[in-house]
Amino acid sequence: MFSAAIRSQAHLPHRGMSLRCRPSERAQARRVRSARPPVLAVARGLILRGPYKFYKAKSGVWTYAIEVKHTKGYIVRYTEVGELAEGIKTGVSVEEGQTIAYVGAALMLHFELYKGTEHGPLTDRSRAGFQRRADLLDPTKFIDSLRQELYSQMATAQ
Repeated sequence: MFSAAIRSQAHLPHRGMSLRCRPSERAQARRVRSARPPVLAVARGLILRGPYKFYKAKSGVWTYAIEVKHTKGYIVRYTEVGELAEGIKTGVSVEEGQTIAYVGAALMLHFELYKGTEHGPLTDRSRAGFQRRADLLDPTKFIDSLRQELYSQMATAQ
């Protein structure tokens, strides 16, 4: 099973989260490359945009992004994905836990959380730094709450 460490980048201007392999898991990550670990929707929502080119990996292969507006109003940009799951495209509804894509060539998922209060593209070239829209949030608490919910569900199931 592929396990990933969550590494917060809250100290960076874009305040994103990256799910990356720890050095000790590199061999394991190489093994799962062909298994294409799934990217799951964190809640019900609607695909607003994607896929579109986002980042070119060191291997020279492009990774892509998908933007999903979730039912609670927030928007998540799932980036550095390889290919989309079958049937996933702009305008399609997704369910919590549904596979929407697969990890791309960078072997990580970059997760950006937006409040959903601003309008326009999530990348704003007029802003300094990483050029993200003004309603970008630090996703650390959000991801921690998802993790806690998952652990609670696992404990209840035992």
